[in-house]
Amino acid sequence: MKFLRNGVPPWPEADEDARAADSPGRGHAISPEAARLSDALDHAAADLRTAQRESLRQQIVQALVRGQIRPRFSGASTSWRESIRRRWRR
Repeated sequence: MKFLRNGVPPWPEADEDARAADSPGRGHAISPEAARLSDALDHAAADLRTAQRESLRQQIVQALVRGQIRPRFSGASTSWRESIRRRWRR
């Protein structure tokens, strides 16, 4: 992600959040917002077809690169998981 943003993380804690998501249980702290994003991606991996899953990943990457997803992820009351379910419901 930082490569696509010229070395700038999408939010200040993004590096630690990435370490925590990639290696759970190894002492890295993950922010609640990043945990929701990670949970949404896990849900997508489990429930979406390959093309849908890849499309979602690409959309998230593009939004992060453009700075459209901030650390607080807009504070919406619905979870990322519910948003994905609504969006990709067959």
